[in-house]
Amino acid sequence: MSPRTLTRRTRACLGISPIEFVHRLGVSAAAQLLTTTRQPVDEVAAAVGYADPAAFRRIYRRHTGESPSFTRSRQRL
Repeated sequence: MSPRTLTRRTRACLGISPIEFVHRLGVSAAAQLLTTTRQPVDEVAAAVGYADPAAFRRIYRRHTGESPSFTRSRQRL
């Protein structure tokens, strides 16, 4: 399937781009790890497929409205 067709079909079914879908999956998995493990944020980023921890933090904040470390600290309260 061509990239263009994949994008069109994903948008038609989900209303978002394929990369946005992948980011949402990664952020969801990261949130689960942040609240259930004590792994450092950089290790969580790597575990969900982000080689650049800074990029992971930006994407995580864009999707959740909070930093990964805030998500973790909020769960400890």
